[in-house]
Amino acid sequence: MEHAGRALADRVRNVVGNDGSIAVVCGKGNNGGDGLVAARFLHGWGFRTTVYLTVERDELGSEPLACLQATERVGVPVSSISTPVALDATSFTAHAWLVDAILGTGLSGGACGHAARVIDRINASRRPALACDVPSGLDATTGQVAGPCIRARETLTIGFPKIGLLLYPGADYVGRLSTADIGFPRQAIDAASVSLWQVERSDAAARLPVRRKNAHKGDFGRVLLVAGSSGMAGAAALTSEAALRAGAGLVTLATPRAVVGSLASRLTEVMVASLPDTPDGCVSPEAVPSIRARAKSADVLAIGPGLSASDGARATMANLAADWSTLPTRMVIDADGLNHLAAIGATSLPAGAVLTPHPGEMARLCRTTVDAVEKDRIGIARSLSAECGAVVVLKGVPTVIAAPNGLAYLNPTGNPGMATAGSGDVLTGLIAGFSGQGLDPVDASILGVYLHGLAGDLAAATLGASLLAGDILSHVPSAMRALTTG
Repeated sequence: MEHAGRALADRVRNVVGNDGSIAVVCGKGNNGGDGLVAARFLHGWGFRTTVYLTVERDELGSEPLACLQATERVGVPVSSISTPVALDATSFTAHAWLVDAILGTGLSGGACGHAARVIDRINASRRPALACDVPSGLDATTGQVAGPCIRARETLTIGFPKIGLLLYPGADYVGRLSTADIGFPRQAIDAASVSLWQVERSDAAARLPVRRKNAHKGDFGRVLLVAGSSGMAGAAALTSEAALRAGAGLVTLATPRAVVGSLASRLTEVMVASLPDTPDGCVSPEAVPSIRARAKSADVLAIGPGLSASDGARATMANLAADWSTLPTRMVIDADGLNHLAAIGATSLPAGAVLTPHPGEMARLCRTTVDAVEKDRIGIARSLSAECGAVVVLKGVPTVIAAPNGLAYLNPTGNPGMATAGSGDVLTGLIAGFSGQGLDPVDASILGVYLHGLAGDLAAATLGASLLAGDILSHVPSAMRALTTG
């Protein structure tokens, strides 16, 4: 508690500077104890600090009570706001900053009773708040907000980020998130068998393929894409170019005959191959032998972008799924490919497969609703990955990368401007390109997702919130450079 409180005080000092007085609002548990320790340090450093207790003294646990007594001994003013009358007589607006140490990680369900009234008053004061560990009212495990919740400008989480700080809607209440290392022993961390990780820049950078000076294009993988149809040729183009930008040595786009001409003239660095098609310009089941033949020389197969919802495309996918053994073990399935998998009920995939559904596609694959997917993004991604034996990249905020062994990763990059047609096609190409260079499916997915989001962030910094998928693609080289240069 001393370490956590000192770290909290340090963060307040760094954020606040000399900007007026500080109110530390404390509840009865360990979170309140952290706040009391912080108040003692802030007072000692010369800050005008006031403690507000939301409970009666006799409701405090033994450790928070000891912290309160130590805080009072050094002369920190302590005011009780444990009743509605006392709360109504308190003006939080007299302080420059508020420190939220009311409710911690133990909250189950929403804030209620007097704690909820205090939270409402803090939010109504419009004073900037710095939350200790989690904003009070937020479920630290699920990110759900079932009642009043502190809208923090800053959150200092203790030890490690809590899952609920990274999931929506809770992430909207966190503000800028930082983490305090308070000295948890390495043995204790290892014993916890952590199975959920947030990807950091160094994690992505460590996965970037390294090119030898005497390398040639054959060293960087042969990618076969099965994509496109009349009216959706752009998806195939974006995926193809993204695979090349990821560093793939050779990219072949197999696409319906109807769109070969337009794509061949646009994609000067991609080999474009014609597939038998239906009268409406979609891939025909007659294309299956050609796909299997071309797959023999490919290191990775990506299938789905712009393939269409046609019966011909569905029959093609069903025929391919009937025997995965003649296709590359590394594959990326996206968009219409996923919808057809859901329709035909394919549940077993090669060990090197990656699925990249958005929530709607995920709902179809899992026979559930989008709302159910969004309420348990991590759990449902893990469940599908275990069921089908493939890596699952559940797109959204945050994107979840789930491996069949139960490990999962949350991606921090990206922005709302990336919610645009074609953005997912770029991601498919990146993952396929990295997979073709020999990265295992998990590493290819982690790197592809992080780089995709970083490219979008760089694009938004230059172009604003309204992005095109091509803007993301054009910023991939800059994102790669940023990974290696910091």
